[in-house]
Amino acid sequence: AAPHPAATPGRGAPVRREADVVHTALPGADVLIRRKPGVPLAHVGIYVPRRELDPPAQAGLGALTVRSAVRAAGELDAGGLAFAFERLGGTLSPAALSDWLGFGTSVLAEHLADAAALLQLVYASPRLDEADVSRERSLMIAEAEQVADDMFRYPFQLAFAEGFGEEGYGLPVGGLPHTLPAITTADVRAWHGRALRSVRPVVIAVGDLEPEQASAALAGVFGGEPARPATGPLAALEW
Repeated sequence: AAPHPAATPGRGAPVRREADVVHTALPGADVLIRRKPGVPLAHVGIYVPRRELDPPAQAGLGALTVRSAVRAAGELDAGGLAFAFERLGGTLSPAALSDWLGFGTSVLAEHLADAAALLQLVYASPRLDEADVSRERSLMIAEAEQVADDMFRYPFQLAFAEGFGEEGYGLPVGGLPHTLPAITTADVRAWHGRALRSVRPVVIAVGDLEPEQASAALAGVFGGEPARPATGPLAALEW
């Protein structure tokens, strides 16, 4: 796994407990820990709230960005990333929803810090090469074309389009066959810097963890993130 610094950057960061969640406010990220005993696993993820939705003519831009990011980051290609996570007992998963983007994994609890270091690498330093973006875009176009045959997703897609129109929540997160080809690699790289790196992320860990130790370990990984203010809510869209 990628090396991670010691936990000292978390010292002095404001910490508060709400119900069963321990919240550590780092300069550039919020760390939330919840202990769930009984299973020696931990889910850890880094998630970024959306400040804005995909441009209507480029629906699917956010999803393409996070899906392309897991193909290579830093010195690790897709195979190297997969092997690094498998060594820790988990797999890497991108997540793209209407209100947030991010990456997560479930690993053995003892490997929490190492898994977090790999997630930080994918979040902060994806390669986003032309070839990787092109392959992922082709897959997403094929998936978007197949949605019309899905008797569960397609009715919802039509209903949201009727409710919100051809913008925001009215467009599918995964894009449409005619919007995805319009997204270039340069668009993806710019969106990564704008929608992921410039927004304050939330780091979440849930599992059989000691909250204070887990908070310190994650602060050691994400304590070097540049300072970012809290993110406000998305602008309301008319129904």
